Amino acid sequence: HLDDTVQAWDATFKNKVNDDYVAGQTWSRRGANVYLRPGWCHKRLSFIQTMTAINQQRNMYPRTSAILVEDKANGPAILDVLQRDISGIMAVSPGNDSKEARAMSVSPIWEAGQVYLPHPLWHPEIEDWLEEIVGFPNMQHDDNVDSMVYAIQRLTANANRGPVIRY
Repeated sequence: HLDDTVQAWDATFKNKVNDDYVAGQTWSRRGANVYLRPGWCHKRLSFIQTMTAINQQRNMYPRTSAILVEDKANGPAILDVLQRDISGIMAVSPGNDSKEARAMSVSPIWEAGQVYLPHPLWHPEIEDWLEEIVGFPNMQHDDNVDSMVYAIQRLTANANRGPVIRY
């Protein structure tokens, strides 16, 4: 009953203790509403582990129309390797806007009450996810923010085109 589903990934170069996290999320849209799907990834991962996580999430949500990978850090290498095996995987560029400006681009969707998240009783890990989103830009890490923004931007841009047909 969903109109479209996308995944968005913010990769990193390394998996050391002080490095950024890899953030991968699956979001779906029905009408004007967007939904964060369970099973998101927010871990310090190596290059190979990141590719495995992308494949696992793709297998969890096989009706995904697009897999967006940020065209920074390990993103280009991930795309180079996985484009041979995964249809719909593509680069997404942060552009020249600041992270704050990109996040502001999806704030009307949040303010309109059109963003739905898994309930903390069933998915307590959403509390950490929310802490990063609500604390942005004053948090040490913002990987979940980047991933969320790419996904919501893509889904809301597609909202005016109607449902995505999959054969």
